[in-house]
Parts: sequence; structure tokens; C-alpha cells
Amino acid sequence: MQAKTILRILMLLICVGSMAGCDDDEALSPITLEYENHNVIFDNDGRTYRLTPFSNETTPLYIKGGDGQYKVTNSNENVVHINFDGRKISLQAKDLGDALVRIDDASGNSYALSVVVRYNEWTYTIADRTTIIKGNELTVGDKAELEKKIAAGNNEKGYLFTYKNATNSTGSVRIYDEDGREREYDFSSEQVSLPEDGAIEISNGYKLREYYKVAIMRESINETIYVTKDFFPLIDTRYNNYARPMYCFVKDLTEQYKADYPKAESIYLVYETVAKANMTRTTGSSTQNDN
Repeated sequence: MQAKTILRILMLLICVGSMAGCDDDEALSPITLEYENHNVIFDNDGRTYRLTPFSNETTPLYIKGGDGQYKVTNSNENVVHINFDGRKISLQAKDLGDALVRIDDASGNSYALSVVVRYNEWTYTIADRTTIIKGNELTVGDKAELEKKIAAGNNEKGYLFTYKNATNSTGSVRIYDEDGREREYDFSSEQVSLPEDGAIEISNGYKLREYYKVAIMRESINETIYVTKDFFPLIDTRYNNYARPMYCFVKDLTEQYKADYPKAESIYLVYETVAKANMTRTTGSSTQNDN
């Protein structure tokens, strides 16, 4: 009798152990990726990592869930290099393109991460514009005629800049016109900082001191645009009606129209633009640039 009781107890323990083992298998959580800093959330629903060709090695992503016996494979080594030490991965962009990074464990769990490598792109949409013409000897009629010519010859709706180097100083720009036309040119850019006595006066009290000088290589001429944040009061920005602007584009048109209007001392066209980044990496609640 006692032997039967002991046998029943042993069988019960074996069953309990087996059930616990089954529960352990069922309790394996799905594979996910996490940053070491828990205040930065990785988007495990979107599962997309966006880089530029000039991005530094990314912040490590820790692999969570599964059974811990991870294997990482990369579909395109020409686009991105994956550093893997058994528990975390980091990415290093190599060239433009797409890659699929898979994480598998020994229990059949898997995770697929899409890696997209693109150039940085920014769209600047023109929200408002104003023409600034200086020349005391210009007649009212000449000034009105000049303003009409400027409006007809500068009907840009927006700009799409594609930055093709690490410093964002060269690339291509696509210009969208109000009539639906699109044109694409190369551009170069340099940051300029002028002393007070060397600043460029655009209008009474408004001078260019800190700006980016952007040269756009058009078919017949090289167009220069000064990109600054200093001139919003010139065009009476209505923040309640527009998205908050980020930059003013100042076009120096003096040389273009000087021959026809020699009494004009300076001619500027100022665009107020709303900027939007097209090449950012979004990870859940955080947005970061990997440049």
C-alpha cells in the first residue's frame, strides 16, 4: 500500500513537472527590439529603420523575447552592415537601397526588420511672399511693372532638396511651380556668418547676417538664394492661418532686372516657407536623424 502511494506521488510530480515545462514553452514572449534607454521607444509595430548613406553606427538595439538563442541574417550586405554580439544589434549604412534583417531563435520565433537607406530630403512649401524694391528714382509705374514681371517669372510653389553628402552642402533640388511644372537642378550650399558692418541690408532695419547661401545651377544662370530665419516680420506672418514657418528664402534679383530698370538699387523676393523633413527615422514616440 505504501509503495503504491509513493508511486502515485512520483507520477503526480512528473505530470506537474511536464505541465510546468509546457507552460514555460507557451510563456515565451515574441521577439522584440528595445533601446537600453527605456525613455526611447522602438516601433516594434512598424519594424522599419531609416538611415542615410552617411549615418554613423546606430544606437544598439537589444533583442528581447524568444528563447535567447538568436541568429541574425541580413538580406543585403551591400546596403547595411549588422553588428551582432548575441544579445544586441547595431546598424551601419553602406549604400542606398533596402535590406531585410531577420532575427530567429531555436524555438521557431522570428522577427523581421526592414532597413531603408535613402538620402536626406526636405520639402519647403511657400506660404507667403513679398517683393522688396529699393530705388528712390524709380517711378510708381516702373515699380508696379517690375513687381508684375517678378510675380510672372517667379511662380514657385515649393522646393524639394535632396542632400547627397554628409554635410548637406551639395545635392539636387526639385522646384514645383504654381502651374504644375517641375524642374530639377543641382545645388551647392554654404553657411555664412557676417559681421555687423558687413551684413547685407535687405530692407530698413533688416540685414542678412547668419544664413545659408544656396546656389542653384539653372539652365542659363546660377540662381542664388539666401536661407535665413530672420525675416518673418517683413511679411507679417499670420501664425493662426499657417503652419509655423521655419525659413525665409531671399532671392536677390537685382542683376536679373538691373538692365531694364537701372534706377533700381536692389531687388529682393522673400519667400516664407514651411519645412518638412522627408528623411527621418521614427521609432515609436521618438524621432531622430541618423546622419
